[in-house]
Amino acid sequence: MKDGDSDKSYRFFLRKRDSHSSSTSSLISSVGSNSSNSDEKKKKRSHLSLTRFLKKFKHEEKEEKKRLHFLPPHSSELYKKYTKGRLLGSGASGSVNLLQLKTDPTKIFAVKKFRSKLPNESESDYKVKVNNEFKIGEILHHENLIHTIELIKESNGILSNIEYYIIMEYCKYDFFNLVMSRLMTSEEVHCYFKQIINGVEYLHSIGLAHRDLKLDNCVVNSQGILKLIDFGSAVQFRKSSTHEDLTPDETIIVGESKYKLILSKGVVGSDPYLAPEVFDEEGYDGRKVDVWSIAIIYCCMILRRFPWKLPKTSDNSYKQFIQDDRKLLALLPENSRSMIKRMLDTKDKRILLDEVKQHEFYEKIEYCTTGNSLHQHNLVTEEELEQINKEREVLKKLKNTGIA
Repeated sequence: MKDGDSDKSYRFFLRKRDSHSSSTSSLISSVGSNSSNSDEKKKKRSHLSLTRFLKKFKHEEKEEKKRLHFLPPHSSELYKKYTKGRLLGSGASGSVNLLQLKTDPTKIFAVKKFRSKLPNESESDYKVKVNNEFKIGEILHHENLIHTIELIKESNGILSNIEYYIIMEYCKYDFFNLVMSRLMTSEEVHCYFKQIINGVEYLHSIGLAHRDLKLDNCVVNSQGILKLIDFGSAVQFRKSSTHEDLTPDETIIVGESKYKLILSKGVVGSDPYLAPEVFDEEGYDGRKVDVWSIAIIYCCMILRRFPWKLPKTSDNSYKQFIQDDRKLLALLPENSRSMIKRMLDTKDKRILLDEVKQHEFYEKIEYCTTGNSLHQHNLVTEEELEQINKEREVLKKLKNTGIA
């Protein structure tokens, strides 16, 4: 495939797969269509568990602050406070627009209009997903996680539908566009790779797995700081335990504390980033699914294409990887291969992020932090990228005609 063509097909394929990305509830029927009432109760308990988990991280000084505005029909708190701007993007979980504070036009935010409730999704599950996405971004503070500011609930007077809007910090640059720009240096690629690992490792350190890591769920600010977004599929993967009869596979040790591993269920995310075990009905370790997705993101950053479309043996590229991983690994920087190989290992052998962070390749990566930029960042907006691609296309035609 020619280089220019690969950009176009990669972009089309990625956006197409993203439009079919799945939430737990939307695909739970295809994973286990005969799930019983007890399974539904377990799902509800897991949602409640995550809700209780998030409460532990509330800042005491914020407890009296309103998190959710319940608005009467036909009102619009959103438009009273903000001026809504252009569409920034849309995906399976909703659409995102630019937002400007009316009392201070210099303050720019992003607003995510959460998707409508799915036909096979319960009202309680839907509300929990919305609230969890907001709460994680609001309560947990890390420079590689997007910060959410408020959640606004609006009533649609015509159809009596409820619409949810999450107001969050605005990061100007779409990470997918940066990868596809072909302007990123090796320094930038690895700087961003380390930032992704750091953000996800922070989530794991407090017992949460993201489960929907992909290029599209990363944004970058003007300082070159990458932030993870879209926490709607995040789950708690551990709970405190005093049981002595836990098997090693069921046990998580953090310092002197002992936890029981909580397996996740349901196919969540976009096909090319999925770990193969998400199709297992018995459940999977959310941490290891995140590790796999990070490795796929790295491959995409280096190759600017997916290694495969779906991690099933029906996909020939994936089947070849399972039979012999050397062909894919040979395309990656030599010093990264042993680490990526272990990140893309089977679920029983795959390393976790604490081992990733001990790898020599990770340790040697220099990365930028807020206020400490170590190298230049080639940052381009979607509009700038379109112009760059037009110029490249013109130059390509000139070369083909022998003029340039």
